[in-house]
Amino acid sequence: DPLHPVAASVDRTRALYDPEVRWAAPRRGLAITGREPLVAHLLREAHAMREPVLQPLRRTESGAHRIVEESAIRFVYAGEGIAGLTLPAGSRVELSRVRVLDLRNGRIVAATC
Repeated sequence: DPLHPVAASVDRTRALYDPEVRWAAPRRGLAITGREPLVAHLLREAHAMREPVLQPLRRTESGAHRIVEESAIRFVYAGEGIAGLTLPAGSRVELSRVRVLDLRNGRIVAATC
């Protein structure tokens, strides 16, 4: 759906990541290498979130090379699309998120979520 908020910003999202980015969600057992596979993964997860509300909590920058972001996101689960989530469609979900982003030349080269 080209009008989905995330789909509308795919090019901006893609530009944030280095082509060889390493992304990991250790608690879910996920690891992805490469910008295109990561963008596809993020789009799948975004489309599984109906009525998303993101609440930024804190952002800490350590120089020009590391950012730590804490946030919460609330949404209604579409029923599929988020690896490791075993809830029925229509479930209300609130996730606490911490992202550690390593940067090089202004792009994310590693992300741990």
